[in-house]
Order: sequence, then structure tokens, then C-alpha cells
Amino acid sequence: MSQAPQRIVACPIADLPPGAVTRVESGGRSACVANVDGTVYAIDDHCLHKQASLAEGRLEGDTIVCPSHWWRYSLVDGSLCGGSASLASYPTEVIDGEVVVVLPPAVQVRGIRDMLLAHARGED
Repeated sequence: MSQAPQRIVACPIADLPPGAVTRVESGGRSACVANVDGTVYAIDDHCLHKQASLAEGRLEGDTIVCPSHWWRYSLVDGSLCGGSASLASYPTEVIDGEVVVVLPPAVQVRGIRDMLLAHARGED
């Protein structure tokens, strides 16, 4: 049974003025949330290179720069600037003055032991 996406209140919009960045976390997922000239964007918070928190990075227009090794990601779609990889991007909206981010449920990763036991039980 799959879980539904979670609607998470990141912060009041007053606490995220244009040019500001914050982090939201829920259910094993985290997102870097940024206000770019009045439009709020959210992408996965972890840099593909060394997993640094992008919310601690520097905002340059609609791009977030990783604080560890300066990899750059588009906040519009999560794409790595100058590369072919990308991070997940998440829907956002402002409801009653609150920034809401829609995060998918965390993926449950099963170890080989759990997979073998499930197979032995005929559960796979």
C-alpha cells in the first residue's frame, strides 16, 4: 500500500522573503525551499556530490549553490547546472500566509536479508 504525499508547512511566507532560503523535513525527506522574486521553489535538499544541505548554500537568482563544493542547481526544476543529473523538485504553494511543500513519502529500502526472507515466505 503506497503512502500519500505529505503537505508540509515550511514556514510563514513572512519568514521567507525574496532571496531567503530555508529547509523543511518530514518522513525521511528534506527539501531546500527558496523564495525567488516572490515565487517559492522546493528541490531535494542534498547535493548529489557530497550530500551537503543546499539550504545552507547561496542563492543566486533562481540557482542554489552548494556550500561544500559549489555545485549549482536550478530551483525551477532541480537540474544540475552544466550536467545531466538532477534533483527532485517539489510542488509549493502559499496557503493562508503559510508556505506549503508537497513531499512524496520516503522510499523504504529493504536489505538483502529482508528480500530473501520475503521471497522464502512467498511475499514478493
